[in-house]
Amino acid sequence: MKLAADQESFEATEEDMQKVLKKTDLYLMPLICFLYAVQFMDKTSNSSASIMGLKTDLDMTGDKYTWVGSSFYLGYLFFEFPASVLLQKFPLAKVTSIFIVLWGTVLCLHACPDYAGFIFLRTMLGVFESAVTPAMMIITSQWYKKEEQFTRTSIWFSFNGFGIILGSAIAYGVLIHMDGFSLEGWKINFIIIGLITILLGFVIYLHIPDSPATAWFLTDKEKHLNLGVWCFGSCQ
Repeated sequence: MKLAADQESFEATEEDMQKVLKKTDLYLMPLICFLYAVQFMDKTSNSSASIMGLKTDLDMTGDKYTWVGSSFYLGYLFFEFPASVLLQKFPLAKVTSIFIVLWGTVLCLHACPDYAGFIFLRTMLGVFESAVTPAMMIITSQWYKKEEQFTRTSIWFSFNGFGIILGSAIAYGVLIHMDGFSLEGWKINFIIIGLITILLGFVIYLHIPDSPATAWFLTDKEKHLNLGVWCFGSCQ
């Protein structure tokens, strides 16, 4: 609002708007895409762990393993609305990064010795990951015009597939070197991807602004242009 109050009249050309758009894509989209890949890798990490001894070590007989997936989505469903409220009430990028660091920590703790603890941690993983999709939708709507949002959303959502590839590559690396670890392979796998997630959370905290008005990579003129992006057609 302060930026809007200080804004003087300006003429935004198509070239100016394209420059701001390209700059926004360059500084935001790679990190957003990688975040969405990591969240899907974290979500499906139990699949890799299941073939690395998880079910045997935690005595998952009968329908116990099915609850590994169900517990995640129960936590996700339970906290979806509170997470969305928090993202709108507090600085967006900062709150998102806190959620990411928390779910990365929970993922590291998946290297636990008993089934009950593992189910609790999967539930908490769902709780903290419930913020990621609402956060990405809000960030996309903050930085892009309505006609630009569909393409950007499609791009970062498509990185779910890259998350599967990345998670499988990490699991394969752990699997072929399992004999060299003092911990079980599935525990090492959770710890590695959990640490990657925590690191990503800190990068997002430092890199992504809470709003276009505080963007460190935009000049003052570009911030004003971004502020007027919604009325571009009427500002000529």
